[in-house]
Amino acid sequence: MRLRVQVPVLLCALVAFAGCAVVRESVRAAAALGRREFFPLHPGTLWVYEVHDAEGRVALERVLVRGDYQLKAQQTVGIVVEESGGMSGDFDLDVSWHPVVYYRRGSFLYKYSGVNYVGGELREQTLGEGEEKVLPADPTELRHWESDFDIFRTEPGSSYHARMVSIVQPTREAVHVRAGVFRECLRVDSESVLDSPSARASAQEIAFHYVDWYAPGVGLVKSEVRAPERARPITTLELVSFRDGRRGD
Repeated sequence: MRLRVQVPVLLCALVAFAGCAVVRESVRAAAALGRREFFPLHPGTLWVYEVHDAEGRVALERVLVRGDYQLKAQQTVGIVVEESGGMSGDFDLDVSWHPVVYYRRGSFLYKYSGVNYVGGELREQTLGEGEEKVLPADPTELRHWESDFDIFRTEPGSSYHARMVSIVQPTREAVHVRAGVFRECLRVDSESVLDSPSARASAQEIAFHYVDWYAPGVGLVKSEVRAPERARPITTLELVSFRDGRRGD
């Protein structure tokens, strides 16, 4: 969104790694490519995904576009997207909706994860420095981009920081998932390195590789998250059903 989504975004998948929870949005949103959107942000649009983890567990995840929101942190109007569901145990996401805000600036769509519901109202939280880029307005023209941003901050001087490099592959792909066969999909590969002040002090970093497939007019249809020295993905997300908010079907 992370979709990266994700993230991607979006969309999120909660991955337990080295004792730290890393939130990644399971659905990443995208801007229009010409007249064809790679992740539509129309109110009422709903995606249902099947999520698999490396231990063979399976869960469903829902992602719903709500509507416009005045994002004070970035002084712009964004779009609220919510998630519900996910893995149990270490991958737990409860049944309530978890919000994220997407907004556009210049050539990119961005994701802001520092929002939450408090007493039924959407409240913003301070994440730290930087902004997370999701997709450029035209991925056929701008195929490479970088993001440098704080994911979350637990206290002053203590936060998780991400550096991400994303590349759009030059050829389109056909993707087979439970929702059907989606052709001409855009594939985005992203390398992400996460660290914190304590991790930098001990020269430790957490690396992930993301592969996201976006279908024109539908959005994210499949996503994989991989870690070094692991043969199988940590999580795999595949589209089960899609409802276009413009048609209500």
